[in-house]
Amino acid sequence: MNVLGVQEGKIYRMFSDPVRRGAVELVKGHMVSKHSHTPNQEESEAENLTVRIKRKAEQHPEQRPAQLLHSELQGTSCGVFSQLSEKTALVRRVRRVRQKKLPPNSIY
Repeated sequence: MNVLGVQEGKIYRMFSDPVRRGAVELVKGHMVSKHSHTPNQEESEAENLTVRIKRKAEQHPEQRPAQLLHSELQGTSCGVFSQLSEKTALVRRVRRVRQKKLPPNSIY
């Protein structure tokens, strides 16, 4: 299949296979986003922080969940805190990440 081009913000392609030879398909609609609001930076930072917490939980299994959270949450703004899960949910997330690394019959 070959890309025909972009016209009025839409991407079209033409098929070259024997079944759909010459058929034209709309690949992607308008390239301009329909969202009119500004991105929520606190929510984005909270997601990044959660990923960092998970990564640290995998890399440092010897560190207690409370210590890990304390070190990662230090210096975090109030806006980001409002987008984070509750502390108990974060601790459970750390435990789940670590549990995945353990053998199936291990008691933790």
